[in-house]
Amino acid sequence: MRTKENTLVSVVLPTFNRGHIIELSIRSVLAQTYNNLEVIVIDDASTDDTEKKIEELNDSRIKYLKLKENVGASAARNKGISLARGIFVAFQDSDDIWFPKKIERQIDSYNDMYNRYKTVAGCFCRYIKISGNNGTNVVPLSSDLLANDGNYHEKLLNRNLIGTPTLLAKKEAFGSSSFQVGSLRSSLPKIR
Repeated sequence: MRTKENTLVSVVLPTFNRGHIIELSIRSVLAQTYNNLEVIVIDDASTDDTEKKIEELNDSRIKYLKLKENVGASAARNKGISLARGIFVAFQDSDDIWFPKKIERQIDSYNDMYNRYKTVAGCFCRYIKISGNNGTNVVPLSSDLLANDGNYHEKLLNRNLIGTPTLLAKKEAFGSSSFQVGSLRSSLPKIR
């Protein structure tokens, strides 16, 4: 399915006690050049000022749900997926920042892959990992990206190359109870 420019993208963002940094993360999503998106913040029972910081952003694209008890990031992501209205789901972490064209480029990449393969679940991108005094690294390495016809299934069975905030996938890819965030090793479909 080739996407249209007006296709809604649901961005799922789990958080726990990140009031001191979550605003930067959400603002990087809201500042995307591709702006037909909703941000689903799943507050995993924070006890700090996370809720207040999100309210202060005052943007109708933000949907906020505070869980009564802490269930962990994977379960919070799965809750966000269940609430997503978009054809696509993207993930953001509450301590990460996206470049402004991330979603636009991924939608373009998805369309290019769809035109080539006709069966595409989603796409991912590389990211810059900042590690304190160790500097920065681009992940995954170029050598990790060399796969036959874009099929990363075998490589992913050995180790995860895909940072969660880099993934953009069709929501229907998450429709099966056998495929949920947190169980990627055992049931990952082919990602092209």
